[in-house]
Amino acid sequence: MASVDYVNRALLLLGGETIVALNSTDSPNSASATILYQPTVDELLAEYPWRFATTHQQLTKLGAVPPDSIYKYQYELPANTLRVVNVSIDTGNWQFYKETSTGLRRLYSDETVVWADVIIRPATDSYPAHFERALVSRLAKVLAMPVTRRTDFYSLFSAISDKEVSTAKAQDWNEQPWPELDDGNMISASRYAS
Repeated sequence: MASVDYVNRALLLLGGETIVALNSTDSPNSASATILYQPTVDELLAEYPWRFATTHQQLTKLGAVPPDSIYKYQYELPANTLRVVNVSIDTGNWQFYKETSTGLRRLYSDETVVWADVIIRPATDSYPAHFERALVSRLAKVLAMPVTRRTDFYSLFSAISDKEVSTAKAQDWNEQPWPELDDGNMISASRYAS
């Protein structure tokens, strides 16, 4: 399903007029959806380690670290990373840095190999049905005020969204088996990327 289809389902729940495309300013609904769609999706994806959006990856080691670094190596996070759920290394000694000039996030460590569980931004056509329902309800919540200008609609769709998201998390947890992870003699440390 395309991004505009999720928005239109939310708009229909609110009794609003549907839109033809995102990134259009031909209607107030389109303008609101353009501003709110991607941050809403990213927030929902990042708030829970959805199985369809979480991957276990060996991070790519980059060139030399900056001279003022206390670590020996720097690693690149995948470009579509929304959140790092877990980092697996032998010593547990690592740190995130965000480069101010480029905005790129890097992980620094003394380890020669670093694995991480990361939440990525997957293609919209890979969303399972339970996530789609949660997303539509969350979009209805964030669009309720701009579309209807009614606080009672916002309150109603906040409650609906909370229930749908909770149900989706439970379904996600129960539906698919977790992939096998090599836990060897690794120590796991959980932190959020900022």
